[in-house]
Amino acid sequence: MSYEAPAPRPVTVVTPLQARRALAPLFLRDTVEAWIDQQPRGVRDARRYAGDVYRDDPTLVAAAEALSITDEELDDLFALGATL
Repeated sequence: MSYEAPAPRPVTVVTPLQARRALAPLFLRDTVEAWIDQQPRGVRDARRYAGDVYRDDPTLVAAAEALSITDEELDDLFALGATL
């Protein structure tokens, strides 16, 4: 009988700092921040004052769609952010 480790669970939450650090080397940080700056005040406030960044947040999903970031790329960004 052999043991097979379960597949790793996708990362669903990172801190704002981890998110920024994951975006920077991919040259996406300025693009994402420019998109956020164009959004209503409530969205900008959520970005500035949120305690964590959630993978399923509707604003995050909308930003990814608007910036042509695929679900797979978003998952990869969260996985990278969790290591930083």
